[in-house]
Amino acid sequence: MFADEFGEFLGTATDGNLSQEAATDIINTHEEQVIKTFKLYVNEDYTGSADQFRVGYAFTFEIGKGLAGAIVAQHPDMFENEVFGGTSE
Repeated sequence: MFADEFGEFLGTATDGNLSQEAATDIINTHEEQVIKTFKLYVNEDYTGSADQFRVGYAFTFEIGKGLAGAIVAQHPDMFENEVFGGTSE
């Protein structure tokens, strides 16, 4: 339920710039990565668990990029300053 509810929240909060479906998909993917990390650990595959943890950690940056892009698309006027990597007028 968490992925569905949080995906709906993100879709609404970004005025659909990050669709509810896309948000739910990325949250589900990350949840699966976390669960796999723990299962590997429980099965005493510590190297596999650490490797999977790194995969999940790296994926959080992709989540952040998608969310950041949706926020910028929603409020482009707030990100026109060069400090944020946008254009300066």
